[in-house]
Amino acid sequence: PIGLGRAAFGEQCGGTRGMARTAGFRARTATRVALALLLAEVAPGLQHSAPTPSPPSPTPSPPSPLCPPPLFFFGVPGAGKSYVAQLAGRQLGYAFHDGDNWLPQSLLATLARGEGFTDKQRASYAREIAARMTAERRREACSHRQRPLAVAQAMFKPEHRDIIRAAHPDVLFVWVQSDSVATRLEARLGGVSAELGLTLATAFKAPEASEPAVSAVNNSASISDAALAEQVEELGAAAKAAALQNPKVDRRLCACAAIL
Repeated sequence: PIGLGRAAFGEQCGGTRGMARTAGFRARTATRVALALLLAEVAPGLQHSAPTPSPPSPTPSPPSPLCPPPLFFFGVPGAGKSYVAQLAGRQLGYAFHDGDNWLPQSLLATLARGEGFTDKQRASYAREIAARMTAERRREACSHRQRPLAVAQAMFKPEHRDIIRAAHPDVLFVWVQSDSVATRLEARLGGVSAELGLTLATAFKAPEASEPAVSAVNNSASISDAALAEQVEELGAAAKAAALQNPKVDRRLCACAAIL
């Protein structure tokens, strides 16, 4: 103000600055007190609570187990291949497949004429069976049941059995033997007749000792279903043990078809 002297003006200004400093000091003090009170309330909980552990690292998934090895029941018509394979399905949890259901129309027509198959037809049919087996094994993987296959089909010759082995190195061929072939053929209501069955049997080549992965079951008339199932169960266990030692077994046979 114009009417005030320098001293009075200085005194007034100094008082104003002092009041401002005092107000600022009080505000800072109040803030410090508030923070101290807040820490006093929160700190005990921080001191006594255990730190939250970090989630564990995910454990790598173990490699896929080997596919259950399939059993392929073969032999002459009337030996009981389908019967034994169906028994494996009922009592041992196998997925039964009648290989004759995979016959192409050209081979069905050949049978209808009462004729036998040529080697070319048999080779083509063996490749078809191998492909169907692959599809069925992957279907089992998709269903999470992982049942081993039990396939029944005559597969007369070793070169055609080798086609199956090339696609399924863990397969065990089970030669079904019976002393009542003629009786079984006579009792059939459909399919291969007794006359045609006996004719076809002349083309069957029994496995030699050098043929790999072949076992036999005794399906004679005197063998009970329980004894038959026990034979098959032992063969399945042996096939699984052999597959574990076989470097040719491809784990992708277990892969679900939906992810291939």
